[in-house]
Amino acid sequence: MSRFYWVAFPHPSVEIEDQVTGVELTPENHLHHLRAWLQKAHPKCADDLETTSFYKVSNFALDRYSLREIYEWIGKRQVDAQLVDYTPVGTLFPGGAQPREWIDIVVVTNESKFIEQVDALGDPYGNLRHMKARAKSSRAAGSTRSPSDSVMSFAAIESTVLDAGGLYYGRHDRFGPHAALFNKELALLKYEIDHPERLIPDETTLAHAINFVETAAKFFDAEITRESELHSILENLLGSESDWQQPTNSRSAKPGVVWSEEGFACLIAEIKNEQGLGGDPFLQSLVVYKKFIREKKYQQSLGRSNFPVILLAIAGDRLVVSTAIFTDSVYANELFTMTLRLSTHFADDVSRVACLFMAVKQCITQLRELYQHLEGVPPARVLWPNPTADPSVPNGTERMEELHLEFFSKLDRHGNPINQGDLNDEDKRHPMYLATIRAGDDSEATVVLVKLATKNNEDAHRLLAGPVPLLAPTLHACVRVIGDMFMVVMQYISPSDGMALADILPPRLKADAVGPHISKALDLLHAKEFVFGDLREQNVLYLSDGRILLVDLDGVGVHETSRYSVCLNPEAGLGVRRNQIMEKSHDLANLERHGATLWGGGRRLGSIWCHWR
Repeated sequence: MSRFYWVAFPHPSVEIEDQVTGVELTPENHLHHLRAWLQKAHPKCADDLETTSFYKVSNFALDRYSLREIYEWIGKRQVDAQLVDYTPVGTLFPGGAQPREWIDIVVVTNESKFIEQVDALGDPYGNLRHMKARAKSSRAAGSTRSPSDSVMSFAAIESTVLDAGGLYYGRHDRFGPHAALFNKELALLKYEIDHPERLIPDETTLAHAINFVETAAKFFDAEITRESELHSILENLLGSESDWQQPTNSRSAKPGVVWSEEGFACLIAEIKNEQGLGGDPFLQSLVVYKKFIREKKYQQSLGRSNFPVILLAIAGDRLVVSTAIFTDSVYANELFTMTLRLSTHFADDVSRVACLFMAVKQCITQLRELYQHLEGVPPARVLWPNPTADPSVPNGTERMEELHLEFFSKLDRHGNPINQGDLNDEDKRHPMYLATIRAGDDSEATVVLVKLATKNNEDAHRLLAGPVPLLAPTLHACVRVIGDMFMVVMQYISPSDGMALADILPPRLKADAVGPHISKALDLLHAKEFVFGDLREQNVLYLSDGRILLVDLDGVGVHETSRYSVCLNPEAGLGVRRNQIMEKSHDLANLERHGATLWGGGRRLGSIWCHWR
């Protein structure tokens, strides 16, 4: 009689959701049968599987799967845990498999490779566990305060935003990457809102838009009257029915208006009679969204979705459209703000409102489709970005598809994998990740660093990544994505292979290599009229073989044309001012001024950017 065993095969070429597989084995089967099965299931790893170690493990549930914990466990019990290929499975597991949700066997292709992978991949399911833990903590944080009470006083607002399980939307230095970077539907909504010329409203939509603007501009003696009037118009604009003033299942919130699918909110609208009366409708809608996440329906789907939602806030004649997602916390971004008044530009305003609601209506349809098929989404993938190429950039989508990009870990601002569960606010707002790319579906995966930046000088990067030896990490791709960002995919250099000068003690440096390499890099840039602009220790990577690479090319500009950041820290000691025109001489002056520091000794440079950089 065959039994069902859970087999963990943590390998860089295997997608995270496929690294734990259920396999049926009979008591007479040997482990070499399992090896053959794995080679057939994962042909890209067939050669590695020729030299395989099998380990019998215990106390590792599927939802608590951690490479590092498993490796440490194996290291302590290697002699007892390692299995022999030709021993029958019935002898290895006389009592049969463990309970169905527990891992039985771990397959390690090579001890040294496994150690490297632990360092690179960290804990593939750790973030998923953390997401569930944060959701549970969110149930407790502020759970007794209603959404309307949460926005009625300073103390309530501060507590709602800053307490554990709070909200990240830019208040008090709390923010993260744009929601559009994590969900395609929200990304396309942002793009359509930013490009209204792509939409042509029909006569019916224009009539409803006129009614909406005229109604919003009116005065109402009671908020409920304004809500009732606008509710029917919104249903006409969005083409579907909604729930008005219906409490959530747990009765923890009573949203204004909700468009939903399969119990998941696609759009939440909150309406206030006038600005300043009754609190901020945007914040209230965000609190409502957080209340939804505590509902049983959402809790059961954690790891299957980041719960994308549209937030519509109306206060008197002011309209705000935002989007939000939930990964480890609630993140929100404002997309559109407009004052709805009658004026000589009324026709333009009506056209803009009509195009806006066409885009929102389209997004609701897409979100409904998404929520109808949550079961097919691989677990944990929703924790990572899912950037959408900017449609206005030629071949952007094709370039994205060619990468076969798979994210698997977040990085801190220094480039180190973040494997612990909790993220501090600085790590939340710094969008750097580890991922794999492939030349094709059957090719070997390459671990890369993916940085999402507001700007990047691709030409300068490729210039430095062209010579041999390299003077910058290899650049695999630079694609403009929706969210007003560039997705920069480059060579990942682990801490064991290279460190920033800021993290290295001077005696470890090879002085004769650092200075000449920096000078050569600057010469190449200056010959093409580029200015590096940010010559600091943290932007000079010292490799284990003594070579150096310049990193963080976001600030590279054009000589006598580009300007330094308006957020430049004047105390950085670079001899330049905020918004000053960039010149090559600044690079040379900083090379001379900080030369002793850059290749061993002297004081260290301060931070050039404000604290969120």
